[in-house]
Amino acid sequence: MKGVEKLNKDDYYGAIYEFNMSIEYFPDGGNAFFLRANAKGEINDFLGAIADYTKAIDFDPNYGEAYRNRGIAALASDIYQTAINDFTKSIELLPNDALSFFYRGLAKYGLELKDLARLDFVKAGELGYSKSYDLIRAYYL
Repeated sequence: MKGVEKLNKDDYYGAIYEFNMSIEYFPDGGNAFFLRANAKGEINDFLGAIADYTKAIDFDPNYGEAYRNRGIAALASDIYQTAINDFTKSIELLPNDALSFFYRGLAKYGLELKDLARLDFVKAGELGYSKSYDLIRAYYL
């Protein structure tokens, strides 16, 4: 798929164009929406990314990565509660996904839920995301 090649080469606008073409000709493919959302996130079009992740989820309600990435886009847009909801759903679908715990912790921290955030940071570290421990050392110790 040309869009994936362009995405891998950091040609995000080119990737978006290719995914637009794919969606136009094959509108029943949730993966093209997911990949286009990834490209949109890279150019800081977080609301566009959220819309595309939502379409990918509509195609596959068990698409854990789409929930996680939509949560990241919501977090980047300071929509903390929505981000928490998406990370929680991602964790339900992907219980060993360290990034979902880490980013849910960031969203909780953004809502001043610091003790709950710390629990997620610890879990992310236990699952192998060592940067989580750096954050704990910086903000909690």
